[in-house]
Amino acid sequence: GIPFFFRGDVALYGLQPLRSLWAVPVSWVVFTGLILGSFVDLAEQWIPDRVTIGGMILGVPLSFLVPELQGEQMRLHALYWSLGGLFFGFGFLWLVGFVFSKIVKKDALGFGDVKLIGAVGAFFGPGAVLFTIIVSSFVGAVVGVVLMLRGKAKLGGFTAVPYGPFLALGVIAWMFWGPGIVGWYLRLMTARYRAEFVSFTEVLHLFDNSSPVISYTSRRWNQKLNLCAGSSPESPDAMMPSTGH
Repeated sequence: GIPFFFRGDVALYGLQPLRSLWAVPVSWVVFTGLILGSFVDLAEQWIPDRVTIGGMILGVPLSFLVPELQGEQMRLHALYWSLGGLFFGFGFLWLVGFVFSKIVKKDALGFGDVKLIGAVGAFFGPGAVLFTIIVSSFVGAVVGVVLMLRGKAKLGGFTAVPYGPFLALGVIAWMFWGPGIVGWYLRLMTARYRAEFVSFTEVLHLFDNSSPVISYTSRRWNQKLNLCAGSSPESPDAMMPSTGH
């Protein structure tokens, strides 16, 4: 998330700590885009390309210049996660929209939403993409229930509701509290299911020797899990991919 709050605020509200002053202007750029996109989506049910495509274009170089956006210290690592988040966010939500559209026989998700989540990934990485989708889906479901209780929607029917504002709310939640919530969840899971827990890293380890890219991804993912769970991270040098066999 965007770590742009002071220590006192962290202690009082559980917000992300300040790690880079450069993250502050970037955060306001993101806020401005989210507000603009949300209001346009609410009024006209589309999101301007200057917000979505502009976010995908700006997110990658800004992540390189301000690696703290990706929770990194090294710029190349931040670039790696930014590109991964962009393609993961765009591709994942496009696939969800495509499958759901086939089920309901209607366009279930606007392409602006797909581009917006791609921009989220470019700025904050794949973890923020998953967090944003989960939070926005939960809030959207709550709103759907409220609409049904008020008689403005029917169970099993199809009511068009702009999804952009829900995505924006999920992004803001990530910026303020996301990494802390993820860390709490991982600590809870590892405490309760340590014996049964099989991480993504263990799957990638099966293929470590076949590709330096997969090996690098495995090690970086394991480092992020350890950081979130409160373990000691590996040294940055140990994270670089190996080209040897």
